[in-house]
Amino acid sequence: MATCYADAKVLLVGAGGIGCEVLKNIVLSGVRDISIVDMDSIDVTNLNRQFLFCKEDVGKSKAKVAAQAIRYYLRPGTPKDLKVRSFVQKVQDLQLAFISEHDFVINALDNLEARRYVNGVCVKLGLPLFEAGSTGDRGQSYALWSRAGTECFDCREQPKVTVFPVCTIRLSPEKPEHCIAWARFLFESLFESEEQDDNALKDVGERLARAGDGTELSDVEFAVAAAQFLFCEQIEDLVEMKHPGTKTQVETTNSTGSSPKEVSPSRDAPDTTIHNHSAGEAPTGEALSSNLVPKPLVWLKSYLDKKKKEYETGLTLVDSSSLEARENKPESYYADMFIQGLINCRREFRNLSVKFDKDLENAMAFVCGASNLRMLNFHIPLESYYSCKTIAGNIQPAIASTNAIVAGIQVVNSMRLYPLLSKKKAGSLTVEDSALYASVDAAATAKNDAAHVCADDISLDDVRKAGVKFVWSRAQVLRNSYLLLSEQLDPAKRDCLVCQSVTSSVMLQSYCEWSVSRFISEVLIPHFNTGDDVTLQTSAGVIYDLDMAEDDPKLVTKSLEQLLPADNAILNVSDIKTGCFDIMMREDRNSPDPLQVHVVASTNFKSTREWLEPPTLPAKQSQDANGDKDAGTATPDDDDDGDGDNDDNSSDVIMLDAASPSDPSDAHPHDSTRQKRPRDSDAEGEPGAKRGPSVG
Repeated sequence: MATCYADAKVLLVGAGGIGCEVLKNIVLSGVRDISIVDMDSIDVTNLNRQFLFCKEDVGKSKAKVAAQAIRYYLRPGTPKDLKVRSFVQKVQDLQLAFISEHDFVINALDNLEARRYVNGVCVKLGLPLFEAGSTGDRGQSYALWSRAGTECFDCREQPKVTVFPVCTIRLSPEKPEHCIAWARFLFESLFESEEQDDNALKDVGERLARAGDGTELSDVEFAVAAAQFLFCEQIEDLVEMKHPGTKTQVETTNSTGSSPKEVSPSRDAPDTTIHNHSAGEAPTGEALSSNLVPKPLVWLKSYLDKKKKEYETGLTLVDSSSLEARENKPESYYADMFIQGLINCRREFRNLSVKFDKDLENAMAFVCGASNLRMLNFHIPLESYYSCKTIAGNIQPAIASTNAIVAGIQVVNSMRLYPLLSKKKAGSLTVEDSALYASVDAAATAKNDAAHVCADDISLDDVRKAGVKFVWSRAQVLRNSYLLLSEQLDPAKRDCLVCQSVTSSVMLQSYCEWSVSRFISEVLIPHFNTGDDVTLQTSAGVIYDLDMAEDDPKLVTKSLEQLLPADNAILNVSDIKTGCFDIMMREDRNSPDPLQVHVVASTNFKSTREWLEPPTLPAKQSQDANGDKDAGTATPDDDDDGDGDNDDNSSDVIMLDAASPSDPSDAHPHDSTRQKRPRDSDAEGEPGAKRGPSVG
């Protein structure tokens, strides 16, 4: 097995806690060709469990350092011809042709969006995907291979969401989570230029954009004006609205920058003194903020006026080694963090559309400063920088030993599955192998039961016989029980919108010669039977719909070269007439034909590289052979934005709540008599937030 496994070409997505363990395991198993993808950089908090990194590596790329360190740490066991390539980018930015060069993919991600993207790509390319996640001392590891009929990542129940009502976030926050959610929305209202109908603070962002009454403000002037509006003026208006006639008197900040003390307006007024509690001593937000009048930070104006010159010369925030402690931090500390974060964000993201990401240093400083100032407004215990980062990024605690366990299971599963891949690749099936790939009873297939036969005769039964299983690690080992529990892989759900959807392919000789309007009129309408009111979406987001075309009349004349993220991309097409379906897009400048279309009218798990090959039939014959009537038929997708919700409640704000593995005693999703597997955790590094397309 090890000799066969050494020939594998592996794509490792993520080089965090689980990724480091996986890399070590596959190298020691003899694998000589590895590609690592991770856009993240090394943080000091990673060093306790990501053993390939040391203190000198802080701030460097995880992918690059891991590729170099593995040779150093494993010199005696490292293959002489080992080739480890590193890519410092989002996995969404990789070309599909490059991904298809690998035999399988191992995920070590820490956010849901990236995991869903990788799952969708592996389904389309027919590649096996080995998933894992950990939350504290619990974890799980399993294999996904739609080509063989197993379930895909989206077949299974996804992490639950926590719903924060908009009114709570805007008017009456009670927990740090409410303030951090408010700060995230504020960031995106200022720096994300795309349509934000679901942003709870869209109006606040528009109001700040008009700051200066027509006069263009400098970055420092804008930041100071924003702070005064958000934490003074808005709160004063809120107090007047909810508590008419109530006023608070605040002493100005003293020269040492210590926290100003609030004076109660009368004996009957509640005690609104703010206390900075150390970890473990702070009361709950509800207990502290209940029945208290919000407090405008009146001291902020005079403090910012004094510090304006320092901001203009470039204030340096406190070094990262002192960010974690929250005891004895003056209020001015968070004011400095907010101002400097906002100034740097305006300079870094000018003329760009940016979504919040916990790994964007300036964005995280902005969110931490803004959320803590709002906690001061509403008498909520303050949170440290790393606590804010954990909440904002939905990061769960990680333990090195759990990471090692689930990573080991990932590699064992891949070693058991790889012989099936290698024999099919080499075309060296023996008589015994042929028996293994024998067709199963048609009735069993119709029942969505034991095994499903796919186009190339590899079935779910074959994968199960190879010993590939779903395995999870328990938090506690009781008497007469085991640390690891396992069960058979489940078949794909027939109603899954990912692995059961239709995927066709289109090859164009040159993207630059095809405008959006020409692509719709000459490809989508005649070959896929769509209307002209289609919505086109890639991994980067929506690139065309009628509303966008009305706002930008030149959009229809733009070429596909300008809109598609790479020369090989998955284009999602939504249409009222035909539903939602995917198209594998490919550009081949050496092709003799300007257009080749391969329409698939039913689910078909194609081989890994089939879509990269030119279709055997000319475009017109392909259309006739498949029939225009059923072309493009697919189940509509109710979660196009990949955030795990159906976006059916415009009055609520949806935030992902990192799920931990559930107790095995819960009911199984497919069979009430069986034990239920734990859901994936959003553990750090390992799968897990706004689980990028941040990777690792």
